[in-house]
Amino acid sequence: MEHTQEAVLGRGWAFPPTFDIGDGVVMAQDLQDIHESLQILFSTQPGERLMRPDFGCDLQASAFENISEKLIAELTTHITDSVLRYETRVELIAVNIYQDPKERNCLQVQVLYQLHGTENVSQLNGQLDILDGGGMVFQ
Repeated sequence: MEHTQEAVLGRGWAFPPTFDIGDGVVMAQDLQDIHESLQILFSTQPGERLMRPDFGCDLQASAFENISEKLIAELTTHITDSVLRYETRVELIAVNIYQDPKERNCLQVQVLYQLHGTENVSQLNGQLDILDGGGMVFQ
């Protein structure tokens, strides 16, 4: 498996993991790796990883909760804390969470972040299904 381009911001398995007959494991690097790393962080519950029991963002614990300002503040705190702790390649600009006007049981989540030392601003959008316990879905 030969790769000619060097990853500056990091390189890891693509998410979700996929395999190619010629190259083996499909890899993600740089901005794509960071974006996928955040998806993994938000999808993982603390305790799911045996060797890193604290890793994750406790978003699934909010399933079946009543949507309120308190819940939105707690989710914002969970996301902010987990990004600060586990994704040190970025500076968090904003976490915006609001109730979807069309699907009242869903919260729309927007995470704006900037790569340290650059002007590159990116965003990750997701939907957290509260009522059905469907978890976080990324767009």
